Amino acid sequence: MDRRTKILAIAFGAVTAYLALAKVVYPNWLEPLLSLDERVAERREVLDRLESLDHQVMQARPEYRDYVVRIGSFDAQSVVTDVRDRLNGLIQKHALQNAGVSPGTPRSNRKTGVETIVITVTAVGLLESAVGFLRDVAELPHLMRVGNVAMYPSKSSKSSNRKRGQEFTHLRVPIELLVLPQQKVVGRIELEGLTRPESWVRHEGRDYSMIWSGTPFTQYIPPKPIKVNVGRDVTVKVGRSAKLRASVKGGDKQYTYEWSPQEGLKNIKGPNVEVDTTTPFTRSYTLTVTDGMGMSASDAVQVTVNERRKKKTTARPDKKPPKPRDPRWKDRRQMKVVMALGWTGPNEQINELMVYHKKSKETSYYAVGDEFDGGELVFVHQTGGLVHRTDGQYAIYPIGDTLDRDVTIERADAYPELREAVERHRRMLKDAASEAQPDAKAGKTQEPIAPVEKGKGKPPLGRS
Repeated sequence: MDRRTKILAIAFGAVTAYLALAKVVYPNWLEPLLSLDERVAERREVLDRLESLDHQVMQARPEYRDYVVRIGSFDAQSVVTDVRDRLNGLIQKHALQNAGVSPGTPRSNRKTGVETIVITVTAVGLLESAVGFLRDVAELPHLMRVGNVAMYPSKSSKSSNRKRGQEFTHLRVPIELLVLPQQKVVGRIELEGLTRPESWVRHEGRDYSMIWSGTPFTQYIPPKPIKVNVGRDVTVKVGRSAKLRASVKGGDKQYTYEWSPQEGLKNIKGPNVEVDTTTPFTRSYTLTVTDGMGMSASDAVQVTVNERRKKKTTARPDKKPPKPRDPRWKDRRQMKVVMALGWTGPNEQINELMVYHKKSKETSYYAVGDEFDGGELVFVHQTGGLVHRTDGQYAIYPIGDTLDRDVTIERADAYPELREAVERHRRMLKDAASEAQPDAKAGKTQEPIAPVEKGKGKPPLGRS
């Protein structure tokens, strides 16, 4: 075969191979393989979309079940009957007069299948009763919305003989009920297996001014439990002043207080009461606190009033007779610490306690270093002061208390802020003494608080 024939044979073979590849191999074999990845990606997108929808349905089932629990039925007439009975019960509870409960015609949404019923309540009563009625309506367990509430003085309250606090108010409340249908997507729900709540608290903090603009799909927020603390046991002597101060937390803040027993207590109006110390006794008192939702909690404290023992005085010639008390402090029960002041003078900062005499209506000022109630004022804080007495003890004088409380540092647990300030001042003096005497012997102790020389080294007023 010559060269020319070989060239023609090669060209003919190349054309034949190209035609075979373009007409047979590519459309029948290669093209299906290349489009397979695209089809797999499309199917994966469809699968992801279906899984997302299935996840949404699974989440919607318990939520829709909770909504049905709040309604209690899929029948509009049954819901209207239940709500009407509840409203009539609330009207009787709050003693409303001329009351009317008028349900409207149910309206159905063709797209969602939700039925809407408007019940209008009209009544006349005291303003306090009307507000209480609105509060209870807002906590009904039905899936509902409260419309624009109208409240205005009733014509019957214009009588001149009626007191201002007894004026009647006309009330009009439109309530929109939503009745859900049986949805095929979330599955069929059997009402027999559901447990309906008696109330549905939907508004945290009981801010009823926000009810009218709220949606019916707010979640349930459980109230915080009530905690009552009446403090430590109290032990005083006959004739001394004693008070029980309780702190309450949690609940809806609408507290009612009940002390038991009430014997031996005075001014029983709230969490703080006064103990009658005219006679000796030992008794345990219990404070029970109940909020507006019916939750309650209790705490107990023991009060002991002891008789005063007469001190036996024996003549000791080797000791000097006691110095008579300054007549300025004879009316300590009438003297009250009312304020702590701080101001800057020439080359010094002066901290003072202001003492008010209830009987003479006079005001006195005592700076750090001055004589104060049989001792020396050594420290002033924004919550009170500290006095170093001549007998070597330290006593605190909280703002708002009279001078006859005689509270020592060891018994100052009721005033943690003042006691903490005194401890900080003690550490400050100890550090200053350590810097001034670096070669002090190990084991040497200092007094808790050292008296401050008048006009020198006065502590700053306020928090250190």
